[in-house]
Amino acid sequence: MPSRSLPLNAVKHFEMCGQQLVAFRGGSGVVHVLSAYCPHLGANLGIGGHVVTESGDDCIQCPFHGWRFGGDGQCKRIPNLNGVFISSDPDHYPEDFLAKYGHNLSFRFYYSRHMDSNFEVVGENCGDLEHFARLHGSVVPYLTTTKFSFDTTRSADNEIAGFATIYVLGFKLITQPWKLWFGSPVMVHHKLGYDNSLLGPVLGVLNAVPLHHGQTRLTTMIYSKPTILHRLWAIFYFYLLNIQADADMEVWVNTQKLKRPIFTRNDDLIQLYRRYCQRFYAK
Repeated sequence: MPSRSLPLNAVKHFEMCGQQLVAFRGGSGVVHVLSAYCPHLGANLGIGGHVVTESGDDCIQCPFHGWRFGGDGQCKRIPNLNGVFISSDPDHYPEDFLAKYGHNLSFRFYYSRHMDSNFEVVGENCGDLEHFARLHGSVVPYLTTTKFSFDTTRSADNEIAGFATIYVLGFKLITQPWKLWFGSPVMVHHKLGYDNSLLGPVLGVLNAVPLHHGQTRLTTMIYSKPTILHRLWAIFYFYLLNIQADADMEVWVNTQKLKRPIFTRNDDLIQLYRRYCQRFYAK
């Protein structure tokens, strides 16, 4: 690839001698070439990454968590390192989520898709709080956005809790409580809404079933109350989940699992999930 074919503020992913690389040209006009894979969790910088400036230096920003790397390969910035999330016992998980939250809810929708990635990335992704704002802020571009906030402590049941606020044309539409729990290494439950509110809760069950190495079937099941209003709310939530899954999948299928990823204090849920999964692996 001749350097003149790379315009200013452009990113190009390519392969050379069996290595996946990324080239980028910032405002200085200099072309920089780095390994394509982010040393954090292995996302491909050349697919969805973009050029930014950090302290006057040309940098490429990871599409997954926003880490910034200079042309010398050094990490120049890691966002949101001020928040600290407290770990709890990975051996303790709550009672069955459907039994606890599925009362008076009926099955509504089912969707299945195949993806060229291992199943672990789905569970890790659900506990990866730092990526929500970066990948899931936009629902319908320029029309509908979502902002997430999370409780920085976990309950005795080890649930992840927080709030999702939906905006339309910049105006706040609704804020709903949101919970997530890992039922197993391949099953994630999530609940949106108050039990006794007008819209009521919507319960989602996400399964990542390993088929072969690097091949996973991802299924989503949605439950809600039987009224027409609750069904419409469930349709919106189903649509929202699938948009979010599409954004994640572009990262997942281009990610390389690293033997020694660089974790920060914001990644404790990912490490918790990995320790939890080890309980099910053959020795």
